[in-house]
Amino acid sequence: MLAARLVSVLLLAILYGNVADTPLAQGALRGMGAVASGLITATGIKLIAALDNNPMGRALCIAIAAMTFVAIALLRWPLVWVLLGIGGVACIWTYRVLGLKERLAQGAVP
Repeated sequence: MLAARLVSVLLLAILYGNVADTPLAQGALRGMGAVASGLITATGIKLIAALDNNPMGRALCIAIAAMTFVAIALLRWPLVWVLLGIGGVACIWTYRVLGLKERLAQGAVP
């Protein structure tokens, strides 16, 4: 199941290795990066309406997004560590908020 995809990726890597230093390939990759950035931004804008139903609330979600932007775009921290750090804290916070709301709905006060 994975062999065909593995071979495809390896062939693409070999082909890219042969043309990586050409200005045409570098320009194409820069263009693809800009397109990917635009698609991610558009998806984020579409999801803003869903923040009203988020357990953390709109303000905290925007603050988390801003912290993520600063960490990746300005401080140039690796994406994996930002996602594990900020994303992990956001997930734990949401879990706690949902648990609190559930306890309040059942009548148990924390």
